[in-house]
Amino acid sequence: MSLMYKDYEVALYYLYMLSDEELSLEEKELFQGICSTLDSWQSSDDIISYCNSLGKGSSFSKIEGMELAEEISRCYCSNFFESSVYKGHLIDIIWNLIELGKIDGKYSIFEKQIVEYLVSQWGISEAIYKELLDCARTVDALENYKQWLVKSCDDESFALNEMKKVDNQLKEITWMVKSLGNEFVICA
Repeated sequence: MSLMYKDYEVALYYLYMLSDEELSLEEKELFQGICSTLDSWQSSDDIISYCNSLGKGSSFSKIEGMELAEEISRCYCSNFFESSVYKGHLIDIIWNLIELGKIDGKYSIFEKQIVEYLVSQWGISEAIYKELLDCARTVDALENYKQWLVKSCDDESFALNEMKKVDNQLKEITWMVKSLGNEFVICA
């Protein structure tokens, strides 16, 4: 089996999820959601089988050995795609990885190592990377606040109003992440 175009991205997400040697239900669900938005040549199950056939070794060494950073960069920065649009997708990939990393409640050192490697390989500035991490922490805080409202707030009217505010803030963060992708394209 050989991977092509967005198959490399699916392989990256899968190997990344295995980097901490724990595969949670939440990770699997988010992974499937991400895969459903990609127009991959292979099914995600075929790509998972391929990745599982790579043998022993760390996810990081497999990602390096498969040259996933380079393959993904070639895919999104080539003339095949309109590069001004798709270069910003590299930021989306970093965001997806951060989200996958923290969905199980911990952003492991192995996950962080892979993300930092990709940030370096793709020439993403430290400022943009830190902004993505700040956005992820803010999303966590807002989600925790929503959970608190559901469990602990006795004033239903207040809780509903606050949840609307939180949902608007989450939409703003989504817009902010997209803006970071555009900023990366402009600076690249």
